[in-house]
Amino acid sequence: MVAFTMIELNKEKKMVKNQLVLIVSICLLTTSIFVSNVYSDGSPLSIRDVIQHALENNLQLKVDRISKDIQKENYNAVSTIFDPKVKAEASVGSTSSKTERDTFRSDIEKLDASVSKLIENGDTLLVSLASKRQKTNPYLPGVIGTQTNISHNLAISYKKPLMKGKGKDVVTTEIQMEKNNLMSEILRLEQKMIDTITLAQVYYWELYKSKEQLIAKIKSLELAREFLKTTQEKLDMGLIANNELLQAQAEVASREEAVIIAENTVKNNQDLLVLYTYGKIQVKEDSLVLTQKPLFEKLKMIQTETQIQKAMDFRIDYQIAKFVLENAMISYQYYKNQSLPKVDLNLILSINGDGKSNNVANDQFFSGDNYSGQIGISFEYPWKLRRDKANLAKAMHKKNQAELSLEKIKQSIVLDVRKTLRNVLSLEKRFASTKVAQNLAEEKLKMELDRFQSGYSTSYNVLQFQRDYTDAMVKNINASVDYQIARVNLEQSTGVTLDVHQIEVQ
Repeated sequence: MVAFTMIELNKEKKMVKNQLVLIVSICLLTTSIFVSNVYSDGSPLSIRDVIQHALENNLQLKVDRISKDIQKENYNAVSTIFDPKVKAEASVGSTSSKTERDTFRSDIEKLDASVSKLIENGDTLLVSLASKRQKTNPYLPGVIGTQTNISHNLAISYKKPLMKGKGKDVVTTEIQMEKNNLMSEILRLEQKMIDTITLAQVYYWELYKSKEQLIAKIKSLELAREFLKTTQEKLDMGLIANNELLQAQAEVASREEAVIIAENTVKNNQDLLVLYTYGKIQVKEDSLVLTQKPLFEKLKMIQTETQIQKAMDFRIDYQIAKFVLENAMISYQYYKNQSLPKVDLNLILSINGDGKSNNVANDQFFSGDNYSGQIGISFEYPWKLRRDKANLAKAMHKKNQAELSLEKIKQSIVLDVRKTLRNVLSLEKRFASTKVAQNLAEEKLKMELDRFQSGYSTSYNVLQFQRDYTDAMVKNINASVDYQIARVNLEQSTGVTLDVHQIEVQ
């Protein structure tokens, strides 16, 4: 009778156990569906999508593109100094003169035109033409009639600097500097694009990390709930004390809190990615489905010196610093020339033609008999050249400053590349060790559960092993994602981000 009662009791307990398993399974399924709806359904997004949208929507990039266009127009403006300059002026006037006997009125027509051009070596060529027609009429009758006088003058002048202002490099100083400024502005735009691409990828992987951590926290909660069920069964059978159940219940509550915190982290990271990628926060919080998964590929035949040399070839800050130094050297050479006295060689040749009529004036003009020419040297020397010497000293200081800045950036690049490369190599080892640690933690947890089922362990030990297993999972997730971010940072530190993603500056 007693045996029969025990059999019935065991059957009843087994039925209750099956019901609890069914209830827990339904709860877990509901949780899984909720998580799937919240964190799976949504817009699929890959690294390529994030980069493309970020480059399209980043406002600072739009500002920098306009800055590049402005600098391009500055370069175009200063490049016009060698364009010929045409000048023309026409005038009509009237004068009146009175002698002791008569009064005369003169109508004067003038036409002045000139073409000048600066030559690349600093010489200046000027061709000018002046024509004048003067018609004089008497006011009173009986006075001598109308008189007309026409004159033409063609002058060609050539000025050649012998000291100050001599040479192509001096004349084209502003052009060279504006061209370097344009190249620097293009490089700054490239750097902003690199920074945008890098940060977009970091936000992507941070969101991926938080999603995977949430999954790990949910799995940890499931383990705690399953263990709570097991603890309740053993308590009902009188195999453990009540404090064991309380400890399991407290652990479930603690892990529920961890899930809530992880969910909040996912939402915050998603907002960061959405804002950076699309330029605005969506009103409806649709979850993003991240289609890109971490790829663990070890660097092959990596050499620090090779990466440093690559950085020297591609790093934007180093290229800009070289342009700054080049501009400083151009400026120094310019002010060195400007500190010389101004000595110019001047050549002038002119042809004249005068007559009572236009035909007579033209005959004289084209006959070649009425000409004049002169050659001369002009000299100008500001007293002690104090301003020019001050400008030269300032240019020398700027050149020295640019040289030191270039060396400083070079050393900074070396440290940056070494640091990021060491980080990548370290994370390769860290990922492997965390994967092993996760597998071992899982095996230890299974063994401890078996010990608990056999009565050789406590709930405290099992829950501690569960926490160790969860921590190992999180560390493995962190290592895999941190490795992706480290590779992204290595691309940025060596300056090859645009090449890797095959993006051109427009």
